[in-house]
Amino acid sequence: MPQTSSDVDRLAEQTTSIKSGELSSPLASKLLRRMLSTYLAIAVMLTSIQLGLEFINEKDRLSEDIGGTVESFRPVISTALWNVDETSYPTFICPRKSLLPNGTPNMRNMA
Repeated sequence: MPQTSSDVDRLAEQTTSIKSGELSSPLASKLLRRMLSTYLAIAVMLTSIQLGLEFINEKDRLSEDIGGTVESFRPVISTALWNVDETSYPTFICPRKSLLPNGTPNMRNMA
């Protein structure tokens, strides 16, 4: 099939525009837009899933750490609560009541 000079000129222009990095074809630009938008949607979705899973894992790890700390201090706190010295108990609640009007400690409440 013989090509006319206008076909050759048009083919040369397309080749030159492709070499220079221009996308003159609407099909190529549509394909590129769809590929990039699909890639972006997949990347955002996967990143969201990863962040959600990391949040859940970190929350569980912190709950276990706090639970371990509570369990390690539970015997000490329960022993301290059972062995409270009732005579000094008001001192812990309101230290001002254990002072005399002149500011010196009231030794009767401390015994």
